[in-house]
Amino acid sequence: LITGTNALFKDEARQVLESIQDPKSVAVLEGALRTTKDKREKIGLANSLAMQKASSSVVLLAPLTVDSDLEIAIAGIQALARIGGPQAIETLQKAHASSKVAPALKQDVEEALIIASNGDAEIAQRLYQATRSDTVRTAAFLAIMKSGTDGAKTAAIESALKSDNAELRHAALQNGIRMNLASLQAGLAQAVEQMPLEDRLVVLANIHYFKPADVAEKIALSRAASTEEDERVAAL
Repeated sequence: LITGTNALFKDEARQVLESIQDPKSVAVLEGALRTTKDKREKIGLANSLAMQKASSSVVLLAPLTVDSDLEIAIAGIQALARIGGPQAIETLQKAHASSKVAPALKQDVEEALIIASNGDAEIAQRLYQATRSDTVRTAAFLAIMKSGTDGAKTAAIESALKSDNAELRHAALQNGIRMNLASLQAGLAQAVEQMPLEDRLVVLANIHYFKPADVAEKIALSRAASTEEDERVAAL
């Protein structure tokens, strides 16, 4: 059915094979991807192979990442992300460095790398430094917080605290306070006075983790007289 001419039957056959976790199913799906010229079928087969998570499919999915049709390219990139593992990571890294990948898809490739590598700290650090996307930088930052070294975490937090990206800055404040980062211990009481309201609320939501406790208490008390009701409540 999957190699026939009836589009409905082909799609139903693909979905059945997708649900059967067996090398024979993978082989049939891969064979169909090798021969089809149809855009809709390529996208569907890429999704099905992603569900199978077979590393053997990576070599067939790689050409999709540089397809001139952006929908096909995205399907290939997302499939590699879901398959994961060394081969998928290497393929995505090559795609990221390639001029053949549409510039509009660079963020998709970066997001796929984080997913495919399961938040590998080394990959996350490279993306944190290189990406132009706030979304990817925040995702890379969180991956570093999860699996990076203490030195990598400290460097990322100190960098993120200076960011114009509020989401990233808030994540840095939360993690820095919980880690009792030395640079925050030295100046948080003074810095909080100059912070935007949303940043101050993040500080207050996490201040009970901060040491020494008397400095944490001083910060909370200093905000209890705020003209902003949300801040007064958070401080109390």
